[in-house]
Amino acid sequence: MAVALEFINLLIPTRIIEDRYPGGLDACIDDHWHLLGKRIWYDDHLLRDGALTPQDMRKLVEGWALVGLQPLARSDGRWRWQDMCVLDCASGAPTLPCPWLDYYRTLQRASLRGVTDRGCVGRSSVPATWRRGWTQQALWGATGSSPARN
Repeated sequence: MAVALEFINLLIPTRIIEDRYPGGLDACIDDHWHLLGKRIWYDDHLLRDGALTPQDMRKLVEGWALVGLQPLARSDGRWRWQDMCVLDCASGAPTLPCPWLDYYRTLQRASLRGVTDRGCVGRSSVPATWRRGWTQQALWGATGSSPARN
């Protein structure tokens, strides 16, 4: 599957989040529940976060780095994306080489390299109750924990 793209996109493989984010993917989704369907959506392979300006994107990259993701690596004397990738729809490409990403410019979507592009998740794929700004408590009960983490 692929994730829909808009404006400036930060793409992170979900396996990286599972390995490096404190508490894994479930904790990441719980921590960002209020942004699902707004600037964050994900499939089984990629999580998409996004921004409207380069300055806001820099803050997102720095924030994800604070939880253990390595933004960049140097290979053969050149910088490339490591655990995440910034892709600007206006320029039509990743801002640096990103060997693990397939980008479909005309479709405005991306997928983890090697994953068959069957369908796409985006803003409209997130349940409507999350988009209306409900609280975690209203969604999951008094515990404030998602069913996956109970």
